[in-house]
Amino acid sequence: MSTNIDLSIVVPFLNEELVLNSFFENAFKKLESSQISFEIIGVDNGSIDSSYEIAQRFPVKLVKEKMRGYGAALKRGFIESRGQYIAYLDCDGSYTIEDLIALYQEIREKGSDKVIGTRINDKSESKAMPLLHRYVGTPMLNLLCFIRHGLRTNDVNSGLRVFRSSILKKMSLSSDGMEFASEFLIKCYRSNFQIHEVPISYGRGFSTSRRPHLRPLRDGCRHFLMILKS
Repeated sequence: MSTNIDLSIVVPFLNEELVLNSFFENAFKKLESSQISFEIIGVDNGSIDSSYEIAQRFPVKLVKEKMRGYGAALKRGFIESRGQYIAYLDCDGSYTIEDLIALYQEIREKGSDKVIGTRINDKSESKAMPLLHRYVGTPMLNLLCFIRHGLRTNDVNSGLRVFRSSILKKMSLSSDGMEFASEFLIKCYRSNFQIHEVPISYGRGFSTSRRPHLRPLRDGCRHFLMILKS
């Protein structure tokens, strides 16, 4: 592993041609001014539009992951990462690069193993997260994490996290879908890694016409089952 890279940022994408250019332009502008030594790994999860070609315009390490799924794309990105710390976030603009940088600074200052950006707070746009997700789905999954594992969390399926790359050597991650978020957090907790949460903003993101990747009923059930069996 190269010691020259402090932070590897994994960005999975699938048919995001309408947002990728804006995302990467903003990401490189903010990160280059932060003085952080970083790399961005873009993981194409089977796009059939011009997403890959757009990503090629930027100094991004690009890979293609044939296995469909959010978890599969992230795991491929982790394998390609060379930084001491790894972060991941969506490219649709719902999470901000400013918050990613803040989480990185937090994990360095606190010496934690993993920092999670929690969306359930007053900083988030009121309509960014569907009401059913904000007040029913996510709280229920959080409660189940506590009942089943004793894990107290405010946002089990947050998509903005920063962690030490070394922790990946101490666990096996099997999920390929959206439920990967639950599995990763639970296994970090059960491995006694130091985890803490930081409030972040969460918005509606860039304008896009593609079909949402999240399927609430299907993915909610997968999260539920993952929490039970982990």
